[in-house]
Amino acid sequence: FGPLLIIALLLLTVLIWAVESVYRNYIRPIGKIAEKVSLINTTNPSYRIASQGAGEIRRLCDRINEAAQRHEILAKHVDAKIQLAKAEFEQEKNTLAAIVAELPEGVLICNADGRILLYNNRARLLLTGEPSKDPAIPDTPGSKRYIGLGRSVFGIIDKNILGHVLDQINGKLQENDPDAVSYFVAPGADDRL
Repeated sequence: FGPLLIIALLLLTVLIWAVESVYRNYIRPIGKIAEKVSLINTTNPSYRIASQGAGEIRRLCDRINEAAQRHEILAKHVDAKIQLAKAEFEQEKNTLAAIVAELPEGVLICNADGRILLYNNRARLLLTGEPSKDPAIPDTPGSKRYIGLGRSVFGIIDKNILGHVLDQINGKLQENDPDAVSYFVAPGADDRL
């Protein structure tokens, strides 16, 4: 009975060592790798995983690090392009604003939702009657309407009028009309047209 017990204990020891080796080289590193990949994906894209565990696990760590490096380079490249596009957009916007400010006609630029994106002093004077900073435009008594960036144009010009005008322009654009323009009359400051 003694030799069988010793052989059973040796087999149990070998089995425990094999299970512990599999756990140490495969299972524990996989859990750590999953945590570190989450760290790379969420908060620190420049973090790299230390190769540990069995050969297959180390190769997996190397491939994950290569992918993380490529992702980080691409993300920096995309960020640089976004910053360049923003700078170009701001420059074009400032140029357009300078041109619009110098026009003798009133200019009011809105987006599709009716939010005012750009206007000049002449438009302010015509639509609201507020005093202008331009000495060439005479001051008139103010009205209760207000024009400002980001505000709705529908507080100044009737939404039905603008809807009709947009329908006309869209119809002309669908017909490829080179003169896609529409004219309308709206009350300005002090009920002038």
